[in-house]
Amino acid sequence: MKPLNKKNKIIWSVDPTQDPAAAKNIIKELKVWATRLNCDVQPVSIFSLSTLNLPMEISFLWKDKLKEIAKKSMTLYLKKAQAKGFLPPDLVFISAQSSRKMATEMASYAEVENAQLVVANTRAMKTWNPFRLGSFAETLVATSLVPVLLLNPSAVASAKIPSILLPTDFSLTSKNILVTLKPWAKAFKSKIFLYNQVPTPNINLAEFNGIGQSDGLNLQLKEVEKLRLEKGAEWMSFLQSQNIRSSLLVERQQEYLAADILEVARKNKISLIAIANQSGPVKQAFLGSVARDILLHAKCPVLIFYRPKTNRKPVIPAKQKINGKYLTSKNTSIQSEVQHA
Repeated sequence: MKPLNKKNKIIWSVDPTQDPAAAKNIIKELKVWATRLNCDVQPVSIFSLSTLNLPMEISFLWKDKLKEIAKKSMTLYLKKAQAKGFLPPDLVFISAQSSRKMATEMASYAEVENAQLVVANTRAMKTWNPFRLGSFAETLVATSLVPVLLLNPSAVASAKIPSILLPTDFSLTSKNILVTLKPWAKAFKSKIFLYNQVPTPNINLAEFNGIGQSDGLNLQLKEVEKLRLEKGAEWMSFLQSQNIRSSLLVERQQEYLAADILEVARKNKISLIAIANQSGPVKQAFLGSVARDILLHAKCPVLIFYRPKTNRKPVIPAKQKINGKYLTSKNTSIQSEVQHA
């Protein structure tokens, strides 16, 4: 991760269809992160030109007119939302109308700009629909190599981030997330809460009828807890060497993982939850159920990191910005570090 300096950017994925008054919460959060990380905030919005189904000879004129209208509309929106102190807005126009395509374009924009963070709202809906976060948010998180900070409608922005909850399984991938999170925790002077859930085995009650079996299961769970406490102590020692305060919570499963994480966040008054996205960029990307449920119900912002496989470094096609579009070069490629931020 390169040093945090003024040249770094935080990308604000602006939804111009949102009520400007509703954007004040995310603007407050943006200002906190920009100040602590010493970054500029770049408002960006993706617009589609595909709705203009006009004859070729006049479509170019209308597309140019649409771009002018979009720029004026964006400027007015930011003014109504009182988004002061940010960089001038950048508008990216694409031919597709799909919100998932727009999200992919936003992810590419952030990567090319070498942004530190992408910040966006979700349109969280507590329904059965698998895209209940909104297809834009789903795809953005699943495809962005840049960390994404999401706020659902009930999340409360804070002027400080005194505590960060990091659910972990103590794997190499989790350690990479911790290393990536480290400079941000320092910048915010945050205390990191390491949380590990010890799953309770599913037991067939018809077969589980002896007190000896119950004692044996309890001993096994205690042994698992002991091993994880030892591993957690190593992580805490690492954080202490970096002058970062930490606390370790190894607890047996009470409900499903997302519910337990949210309960730990509530009890400890956590101001930010940091999690790894277990799904990768695929043609139809879906979030893992744990990440989705946390995003839906969290009362604080949620920071999501891309989670690549740890046994290899993914090769990512280099991209160039030409006339506002990001084109993939067929002849060059760059290596993406596992702990990409």
